[in-house]
Formats: sequence, C-alpha cells, structure tokens
Amino acid sequence: MPLKPITAMRKDKATGKSVTTMQHRHFAFIATVLASNKPDASPVTPEYGQWRSTINAFAYNLEKTNPNFDRARFFSAVGVDDPYVTQAAYGEGPKLARDEITGKTFEETFGKLPDDWV
Repeated sequence: MPLKPITAMRKDKATGKSVTTMQHRHFAFIATVLASNKPDASPVTPEYGQWRSTINAFAYNLEKTNPNFDRARFFSAVGVDDPYVTQAAYGEGPKLARDEITGKTFEETFGKLPDDWV
C-alpha cells in the first residue's frame, strides 16, 4: 500500500531527506520534456509565448530548489536563450547590433523616424 503524501513527507523529514532539493537529473528530465513540447508555430504566436512563459516559470522556481541550479545551462538544454542573459548581453533594443558594427546609433545612421512610424 503506497504512503499518503503527508506520511511520505513526514518520513522524509524524519530520515533527513530534503523534499525540496532537486538534482541535475531532475532538471535534465524537465528540460527534455519542455524541449520535446516546443510548439511548431512561429515565435510570435500565443502558443510559442505560452511555452516560453512556462520555461521561464520552471527556471524561476527550480532555482529555489537547489543552490547549484544553472539557469543558463537549463535554457540551453531546452534549446532557447535565457532572457536574462540575452538582455544583459544585448540590451533592450536591436539597434545595439548596429552600434557594434558602425559605432553609431540608429538615428545617427538613418536619421530620426517620423512620428507616425513609431
């Protein structure tokens, strides 16, 4: 007869097992499941956005389960960019790629966009 969840938690606490500590194998399994459920849709569709939100939620909560959790490694295993790393590396807008190539801002290169274009 299987133990009830509350009984299993009490038993784990009594034996010194931590209920919330997850290991690399758990993270790898979750990443594999998330990667295998990637929608076939374009990245601008709601389905893809929901999938990315799910990955972000998992990463945020898995960080709490183990101090050795490697967020970038988890995102790499899922097959997407970590939004925190990407934002830190590339900033907020795509014009930084232009800055690295030309050394100029978008406005310096092309002029200011008309107000009705924004």
